[in-house]
Amino acid sequence: MSRPASVRPSNSGSACSSPYGHHGKFETLADVVRHYSEVGSSEVKPLKLSAAQQTDLVVFLESISTLSNPWRPEDHALCQ
Repeated sequence: MSRPASVRPSNSGSACSSPYGHHGKFETLADVVRHYSEVGSSEVKPLKLSAAQQTDLVVFLESISTLSNPWRPEDHALCQ
């Protein structure tokens, strides 16, 4: 059974899947967040996040990643 096109993949491994963007334009999650904050895209207006909000978003994305972090010590610093 195939997934509907509207279903988005999980962000759980996002910190382990660089480069980012459909052209591989961004090296880090911070680059992606900065781009969407300042420039946006044809589908997303610039988010205009403060530096603190950008940092918080990157930290959140890393926290739900399979990359080891204090909240998920069982990952043993491995990207899977």
